Amino acid sequence: HTVDMLTLLTLTRRSSILLSQTVVRSYSEEGRKLPQELRSMMRDDWGAGLSYMEAMKNAVASENAERLKRKLPEDLGIREKKIYDQIIESRGKTGKVSGFDIKDNDGSLRGPWNAMISSSPEIGACIERLAHACRHNNSCPAELYECGILVIAAKKRSNFEWFAHEKIALKVGVQPETIDDIRQLRFHNPRGASDAQKALILYTDELDRTHRISDSTHSAALAALNHSEKKLVDFVWTIGLYSQIAFILNAFNVPLPKDAPNPSFLPNS
Repeated sequence: HTVDMLTLLTLTRRSSILLSQTVVRSYSEEGRKLPQELRSMMRDDWGAGLSYMEAMKNAVASENAERLKRKLPEDLGIREKKIYDQIIESRGKTGKVSGFDIKDNDGSLRGPWNAMISSSPEIGACIERLAHACRHNNSCPAELYECGILVIAAKKRSNFEWFAHEKIALKVGVQPETIDDIRQLRFHNPRGASDAQKALILYTDELDRTHRISDSTHSAALAALNHSEKKLVDFVWTIGLYSQIAFILNAFNVPLPKDAPNPSFLPNS
């Protein structure tokens, strides 16, 4: 990747500036530092200047800044406070069991939960209740629907969704190597996955990719769920919900908690 970029940067000054923008954006989005050889070439060979590069990095950082204001508990109205308390009561317990806190030290909510109360509490309250139902009234086994959620998170490149559900998937018994293959978009025969997990991983990928499900994929998923239509419907409701949540997280640049590792997703083809 770095060698290809170095070769391209020798074409023209104008193209080098355009490529510089692409390189900086790419490395910034992936949370990686710009390699020294690239910095040197941009500074010495083309005179683009590190000041320009720093400006570009700042511009990218600004573009990736969190877009929704965090609401503190003392700033919430009656309806918003009710939703806030529901989230803390329900999702807060799940988060702690799985090893992460859903709120910051100032009491503001992390992840999608801030969006549920910040600007659209009417719809946010409904989404929170749907999420509660998908967690606590789901007839589909958690180790299966968590695989589906991870597929959605990886394909949508949704950092926070991955951060939260990787931990939950491990807790419910999904193997680390299965999780790693999903992160790398290796959906066919992921390592360590059960036959049922493999069927529903492929189901999720196909539905997200083609917006349809073939008869063979439907039959395989149904068989994996002991031919229970209820379990399959619950599974689809769940991955649909988390597709929606990934859109919220991505659209408003919801950040990972400080010190949380970047999942380093592969780009979708």
